[in-house]
Amino acid sequence: MFNKCVSKINSHNVTKTWVDSETKINNEKRLALADPPDLVLMDVMMPELDGFEATRRLRRNDATRTVPIIVVTAMEGAQRIAAEAGADDFVAKPINTRLLLHKIQELLVRAAAGG
Repeated sequence: MFNKCVSKINSHNVTKTWVDSETKINNEKRLALADPPDLVLMDVMMPELDGFEATRRLRRNDATRTVPIIVVTAMEGAQRIAAEAGADDFVAKPINTRLLLHKIQELLVRAAAGG
């Protein structure tokens, strides 16, 4: 079973790398360091490491510090915790697809502009 998808999104295509929940954290770090994603959609409810802690770790890593992160969850009170963890934005479940796509585009344009 796959629980995490790291996606590369650019103007030409979307590339997905599935990371099995059994993958060790060191392997995930190597994946992130080798080719950081353009943007992360972070689910809060994950086994072993919740999305808030994963966001904190991405922010502490030089290779992923500036990668935009959107936290996606139905968890009550998660927006404040996500912001404190370093997320750039938040989308509540059930997901409004138009809103999510707008936020993704906005963050990718901002990241491409250097800020």
